[in-house]
Amino acid sequence: MVKSGLLRLALGLAFLLLACSPVVSTQEPPPFPAVFCGRVTVGGEPPADGTQLSARVGDYAASSVAIEGGRYKFLNVSPPGKTYLGEKITFLLDGRAAAETVAYQADTFYCAGIGGSQQDFDLTFPALDTQGRSELTIWVAYALFGLAMLAVVGAVLWASTVRRPSGD
Repeated sequence: MVKSGLLRLALGLAFLLLACSPVVSTQEPPPFPAVFCGRVTVGGEPPADGTQLSARVGDYAASSVAIEGGRYKFLNVSPPGKTYLGEKITFLLDGRAAAETVAYQADTFYCAGIGGSQQDFDLTFPALDTQGRSELTIWVAYALFGLAMLAVVGAVLWASTVRRPSGD
């Protein structure tokens, strides 16, 4: 009876030691993030407070941050692997890309006074028209309107040339 109790205790301790031992992973940890702060202008003016700014590196999309007072703070770009090192970071505001880009480098700060950084990373975006649409959207709308008008004119001309059976 004592032997089976000792056996159970030994097995329990062995199981506990195995369960608590650290797991060794062969995968490399992801690189540290690049952190960005700075001013944002759209056509020379700051965007509305609460406008969301995001960044992309290849197929990786960073979480977005809100712009307040024409500034963004602590946009963390932290792709999951080292294969992204050196790839271009594109900054996006309402689906439009900023004029500025930078190559992704791990553990880098672009926030003045943080992590030894001397300056912020300011971003500029092309202006929107007064209704909030880009020039491309306006041209697409004009093209679609023109096609619709051609279809209407074509239908009217076709209808006027079709012979109707005479009722005589």
